[in-house]
Amino acid sequence: QRLGRLTTQPVHLTNVYKIGALAYDALNGHVLISDAAEKKVISLNPMTGETYILLAGQDIGRIEGMEVDPYGHNLYWADGERQTVEVLSLNTHKRKVLLHDLGGETPLDVALVPDDGLMFVALMGPKVVHIDRFSMDGDLKTRVHIADKNVLGPNVALAYDKHVHHIFWSDSGTGNIEAVDIDGMERTKVRELYHSPIDIAVIEDDIFWTSFGSAKLHWVNKYEDMSDSSKSLLLGLTQGLESVRLAVMTELVSGADHICQKNNGGCSHICLLSHNKHICACPFGMVLKQDGVTCEVPVHCQVGQYRCNTGECIQVSLRCNHRPDCPHGDDEVDCKQIMLSCARGMFSCHDGEKCVDHTKRCDGVWDCQDGSDEQGCSHMGC
Repeated sequence: QRLGRLTTQPVHLTNVYKIGALAYDALNGHVLISDAAEKKVISLNPMTGETYILLAGQDIGRIEGMEVDPYGHNLYWADGERQTVEVLSLNTHKRKVLLHDLGGETPLDVALVPDDGLMFVALMGPKVVHIDRFSMDGDLKTRVHIADKNVLGPNVALAYDKHVHHIFWSDSGTGNIEAVDIDGMERTKVRELYHSPIDIAVIEDDIFWTSFGSAKLHWVNKYEDMSDSSKSLLLGLTQGLESVRLAVMTELVSGADHICQKNNGGCSHICLLSHNKHICACPFGMVLKQDGVTCEVPVHCQVGQYRCNTGECIQVSLRCNHRPDCPHGDDEVDCKQIMLSCARGMFSCHDGEKCVDHTKRCDGVWDCQDGSDEQGCSHMGC
């Protein structure tokens, strides 16, 4: 879509069956596309139509949202099926899980603020939907709730507007488009819609969105009054109307001045932004050496970890969790025959499916799927 001319130019993709999410790589001008049916991510050169596969395999679930950090040149995505937020270095093609074990919460979308090293994630839990802020390295100690009241879901799409330093989101449950500053202090209702929005994008003064079951692209000036009517463009689509996704193709940017673009920041595998600095990170099964830049496979696993057949170490809580976390899936073998062996200070759920910290025992919240951590409690704390 060329917005100045209000014209459309179709790109026919023979190797994509159902688009789950879109992202734009402003370093090379490629569009990244997740295929929800084939569970893969491809890179498309929109000028030539050429594509190649970035990610594919069993360790990809339902990718709900994606965004590229042009400074670190990393692809971030929210996987609703695996309940993870992950990152892939587009320099080294090494991958890391940033957020997991979110207490049953499912990530819906992710938005990045690279200038500040911040990441925003929309999360849907059993009872509430909320938007949280993290540093871009996924450090849980940086987690801050930004918005939770009157956010319903189940579809929440995020977009960052660098001109006003706000996060915009669309909510299919409320039918609203809202915005909040990156500190969560100033929240504004931008638009009340009469249909369920699917995706959202912000380009300079305009907000664009698509809606469930509609073949139209809608937009409105973000500074106009809510009573002003929006504009729309018929996209000429006849199928796939339940998931019309958006990605903003901006001018190419140069990340050459960022340290992550200089020999990958000195990192052997992944260079990540974190606030106003950078850190080196390691893919699954590897640990960072004391030099802070080199990843290696540990010789011995720590207490509370399970050693995969290939040598990687994973948290023992990932053993027999119905998802293969070891490269060859051996962490899910013989799960019916064994009870999970938990480390000291951990409580073993009676169904053998999970280890939980002893501090969560008898706290009034089911952390075990069978609720065994709340059984036999003599009293409940107030």
